[in-house]
Parts: sequence; C-alpha cells; structure tokens
Amino acid sequence: MAGKEEFNKNELNKNGSNKNVPYFVTVILIILALAACVFGIYRKEMTTVFTKAANICMECIGIG
Repeated sequence: MAGKEEFNKNELNKNGSNKNVPYFVTVILIILALAACVFGIYRKEMTTVFTKAANICMECIGIG
C-alpha cells in the first residue's frame, strides 16, 4: 500500500503507551473498577460525592 508507514507492533504510541495490552488485564481492571463502585455505594459514599459535586457546581456559577 503506497503512502502508508509500516507499523511495528513493539513500537510505542506518540503518548508513550503500548496499545497491545493483554485482554485479561483489561478485564481485571474493569472488575476492580466495578468492585470499587460497589464498595463506595455500600459505604453510602454516593450521597457524599453528589453533595460535594453539587456544591462545587453551585460555587462555579456563583449561586452557592
């Protein structure tokens, strides 16, 4: 194919990351993220986070 650069799978991207992450690493990270969300909901942190977010939003627009 003319005009296209050859891609080396071992090369890093411009931002320094490697796109070839194993599938199981992705699945493990998603499971850990979901577990952290469930733990936060179990500890009733959801209301705290929403309250803080609302207060910051109100301060930004000048109401609070």
